[in-house]
Amino acid sequence: MLGRGIRHVGALALAVAALTTLTSGPVKASGLPPGVQALIEGAKKEGEITVYGRTLKPSAVRAFSKRLNAFYGFPIKLNMGGGFHTKKAAEAALAIKNKVPTGFDVFWTSYSTSVRLERSGVVQKVDWVRELGVPASLRASEYGVKSHDVSLCFVTYNTNLVKDSEAPRSWDDLLDPKWKGRIAMPRSPSPWIYLATAIGEEKATAMLTEFMAKGQGKMMARFPDVRAKVLTGEFALAIGTDAFKQIRQGAPVKMAPIDPIALSNWSFYLMSDTKSPNLAKLWAYWIATADGQQALNEIDGTGFVTTEGNDLNKLAAGKKIGWLTREYVQENGLRLRKKFGKIMGLR
Repeated sequence: MLGRGIRHVGALALAVAALTTLTSGPVKASGLPPGVQALIEGAKKEGEITVYGRTLKPSAVRAFSKRLNAFYGFPIKLNMGGGFHTKKAAEAALAIKNKVPTGFDVFWTSYSTSVRLERSGVVQKVDWVRELGVPASLRASEYGVKSHDVSLCFVTYNTNLVKDSEAPRSWDDLLDPKWKGRIAMPRSPSPWIYLATAIGEEKATAMLTEFMAKGQGKMMARFPDVRAKVLTGEFALAIGTDAFKQIRQGAPVKMAPIDPIALSNWSFYLMSDTKSPNLAKLWAYWIATADGQQALNEIDGTGFVTTEGNDLNKLAAGKKIGWLTREYVQENGLRLRKKFGKIMGLR
C-alpha cells in the first residue's frame, strides 16, 4: 500500500498562496500582524537567540543574521549550530529533567526528533496560527511551525563518473549490477523509511533486502560522509543527502531525476527553557514569510517544494511525492526503524 501522502506537486499550491499573504522584505512594526508586533519590545530586550539544528558555515550564519536584522529593523545576535539530533534531544531531556539550562532557544529538526522532544517535555506549545497569523498549512503540531521540505532519500551522482543519460530514473535502477559497491549510503534506516512513503512499505522492504543482499551500497557513519564520498568521486552515487548548494558552487554532482520522490517537513520548536521566547517566535515567523523563504533558498539552498522556482521545486516538477508526515512517524517510525535496521544488519 502506497504512503497516504502521495500527490502531485501542483496539489500543494495552496501552501504557496498562504505564504504570499505574509510580509515580504524589510518591515516596520506597523506592517506586522498584531501578535508579532507584541513581541518586538520584549525581543529587543532579549537581544540574542540560539538556534540548534543545522551546521552552517560562519558566512551562512552571518548572512542569516543580516537578513533577520534587516527584516525587523533592530539588532539581533543570531547563533546557529547543529549535530546529531537524536543525541541532542536526549541531552536536552536530561537537562530539563535536572533543571539544567539546555543552552539554546529553538530546536530546528525533523518529525522523528520532534516527537521525542514533545514526549519528553523539552519543547513548549505555541499556537502559531492564532498568535502570529502563520498560515494553518504551516502548523507542524501543537508545538512546531514548518520551515522547509527535506528528504533523506534523494539520490545524487558524480558527473565525472556518471553520464546524465546513465543516471538512475527509478528506484529499481539502483539494483542494476553496474552500481554494485558504487553507492554510498548512511548507516541509518531513515532513507528507507522515507522511501516507504513514496513506493509503499512492501516494495521498499523488498528493495532494501535485495539492495543489501547484492552489496549495492557501502554504509557510512554520518550523512555528511555520504555527501563527501560522492563529491570526491570515491563513489558514483549516494543515497541520503541532497546537493543543491554544491551544484550551485560548481561541484561535479547532480540530483538523479528519480520519480516518485519522498519529502517531509523540518520545523521550529521553542525550547521549554528558552531565555529568548520573543526572539524565538520572531525567528520562526520570519522564516515563514516570503522574505525568510527567499533567504533560506539563497543562503542554504532549501525551502518549500511549493516555492516556485527554487531548486527543490524544479527537481520535483511533474513527479509524484510521498509525504513522511508527523502522523506517519508516530504510527510507523519506531517499527520501521527496527525492521529496516535489521535488514541492514544494524544493532
